[in-house]
Amino acid sequence: MTHGKSVRIFLADGVPTGIRHAEIVNWTGQAIACPRARFSELQHWAEVSRPGVYFLLSRPTGSSAGTTYIGEAENVLVRLKAHLREKEFWNELVVFSSKDENLTKSHVKFLEARLIQQANAARRFQVENVDGSSVPTLPRADLAAMEEYLEYLRLVLGTLGYPVLEPIEDTSSGATKDPRATPPPMSVVLLSMSGKSYNARGRLVDEGFLLLEGSEVAVTPGASMPGAVRELWETAKATGDLASNGTTTVLKKNMLFSSPSYAASFVTGQSRNGRKDWKAQDGRTLGEVEDAVAMATA
Repeated sequence: MTHGKSVRIFLADGVPTGIRHAEIVNWTGQAIACPRARFSELQHWAEVSRPGVYFLLSRPTGSSAGTTYIGEAENVLVRLKAHLREKEFWNELVVFSSKDENLTKSHVKFLEARLIQQANAARRFQVENVDGSSVPTLPRADLAAMEEYLEYLRLVLGTLGYPVLEPIEDTSSGATKDPRATPPPMSVVLLSMSGKSYNARGRLVDEGFLLLEGSEVAVTPGASMPGAVRELWETAKATGDLASNGTTTVLKKNMLFSSPSYAASFVTGQSRNGRKDWKAQDGRTLGEVEDAVAMATA
């Protein structure tokens, strides 16, 4: 069973878009998030002038994934100055270092290599690193400490609004859900929709609606498919995440949508109402499931 975590974020000038310092209680690591436009202010933060790892970031737009570059340095600020001149794509950076200054060059090289691996596996953001670094060998105790550091880093990075390392997975059976909840969380309800040219499964998740790998979707988008969904469909087709399987088109990986209706439109190729189209195994529509939850929690 996982336990709750307390993440403390300090807004340096009292606004959420400025420089932020983030930490977790009883963790020796720390993060500094800084917009590109505020780069000059980093000289006043000693936390970035020591060994660490960093992310250069641009957020997702439309059907395009966000972009990130992951690096390491013994003095992060010095390395970032070079990136300010050489790399244009990013508009925010996040630096991770240690409050006790115990991160060594070997540690940060290990972290960089593992972070590139995790970001590529998650496929949330396009990773700009041309080649991933080989993972250096660490003593057993250091290896355990760095893997723990990675777990907290991933949590803080996501809390700051960048789920670069979060795999798009079906986590409905995860231990984070309260087993005492009545009614049970809607995320445990498997939903499906089927028709002549499609047969799909999905469920509600924390970030929206997850269309599950193996779902069969319409072969071509129709005229009424919303433009944003059409872009997603065309991107998935181009990248091979949608592949022809004889007379159907099959989704090759879990895919996250902002709403059940967008997911239903992706599946059918038409504009649809997800609350009416997605159905639970007992025959209720998603709308009826949500209405029942609302009644039970009133």
